[in-house]
Amino acid sequence: TAANYDWRNTPLDLPFAGAGVTVQPNDQSCPRLRVVFSDGSASASGCTYRINAATEPRDLDGDGNPDVVLEISAGRTLRNSWLFAYTIRDEQPRLLGFVTAAMLANRDPGQAYDVEFPGATAAPGQVTVLQFMLDGGTHRTVTRTFRWTGGRFTPDPPAPDTRVDTRP
Repeated sequence: TAANYDWRNTPLDLPFAGAGVTVQPNDQSCPRLRVVFSDGSASASGCTYRINAATEPRDLDGDGNPDVVLEISAGRTLRNSWLFAYTIRDEQPRLLGFVTAAMLANRDPGQAYDVEFPGATAAPGQVTVLQFMLDGGTHRTVTRTFRWTGGRFTPDPPAPDTRVDTRP
């Protein structure tokens, strides 16, 4: 199950929507590919990828089996990361869906991150995420709940910046 799967030491197809993902600073790119994580880290094409469990395993999709929210990051110099929910089917990791951004670096490497992620908790059918977001030039703390709607996670409240809830 997702509760006892070794997420930090596994081959995994990166769950990005496009052929690559834009990472900051300065609109750099990291490719979507299959990596083999070792102790939570993998490197390929000049990018470093990391994986960590962001929540304790819980049944997020209502099938009676535990699922997990993973923080998956990509970066060349600064870390950009996103939260994705996974389950295990046929003894293999399967993506349930994208949740939200965890860390989004600013285009200017000297500035604070646009989004920071201090933590998340999971309960049956939902994920609650604490985020620090840049909103109109100031950072604010937002607690958001993402409910599983049978095919995706729906946020409440929406993020002030649409990049936060757009799958990379």
